[in-house]
Amino acid sequence: MFGASLGGGKIDQDCSARENARLYAAIGSRFAACKQLAATKQAKTADISIADCMVQEEPKPVSAPIPVSQIQPAVALPVLAPVPVAAPIAVVPDPTLIPAAHFTVKPFATCRARYLNECKRFLDSVSLLLRDDDSAMIALNGPISAIGLLEYLHNERRIDPARVSMRLEDVDTISISVMSDSD
Repeated sequence: MFGASLGGGKIDQDCSARENARLYAAIGSRFAACKQLAATKQAKTADISIADCMVQEEPKPVSAPIPVSQIQPAVALPVLAPVPVAAPIAVVPDPTLIPAAHFTVKPFATCRARYLNECKRFLDSVSLLLRDDDSAMIALNGPISAIGLLEYLHNERRIDPARVSMRLEDVDTISISVMSDSD
């Protein structure tokens, strides 16, 4: 196999002069920048001299913006009458779903929602407590995946779903509490 390669380059003098002019202007030397620009082929073709480059135009005055209060709408919009708002509806919870006031809530365990088997281990212990105390209930707080634990308690541990209180939240842990008589 055989291969060869040649390379080369050429410096564009006008490009180099424009770059130098930009650097002179950046350090504040307008005369040196104009001198560099006037020496380029394009400046000579356009018949631009150093004197032409040195001329600075006076800034044009800017008119003050029109205040918003003076701007007239292009289209007249109809004004709508206010809509009456109904009084809030009082929500009365179903007393059969709320445990009696003499119940006390005792936190039992907290487990990660992604590991339901860990939660089931705690529920096995709680279900034994519920078998000993007919008035005790389980309170589960957690994400929607906690509904699977309700099915587990009913199908595997034979706990009546009426004895389980669930509150769904946007969290990634499940808290298990036991509600029982305070006597």
